[in-house]
Amino acid sequence: MTFNRWDIVLLPFPFTNLKAVKKRPALVVSPEKYNSGSDLLVMFMTSNLKAKPKLGDYIITEWEESGLPKPSMTRMKFATIDKTLAIKKIAELTDSDIVALKLKLRDFFGL
Repeated sequence: MTFNRWDIVLLPFPFTNLKAVKKRPALVVSPEKYNSGSDLLVMFMTSNLKAKPKLGDYIITEWEESGLPKPSMTRMKFATIDKTLAIKKIAELTDSDIVALKLKLRDFFGL
């Protein structure tokens, strides 16, 4: 299966102690040309909007239009994963959220 940049996929994410995993959404940030290979570069997502804010957090404003089941945000945590780990596509960012997240990424990385 091929995924596109800005697709939201369901993945088995490991806990930081690497002893357990939990199915969680992740945002595909790698370009389609890269995604045609065996890997995806994904960005961590959470629906825990009460979590202590971290630099670069982005709250998805159009979460319902995207197809997400509840309000969510991205975090500046990234992973390169084998794309066979992606269980399925569950949503897709809207154009408005893509523009805003691109600005957030540029600011975060100083680009």
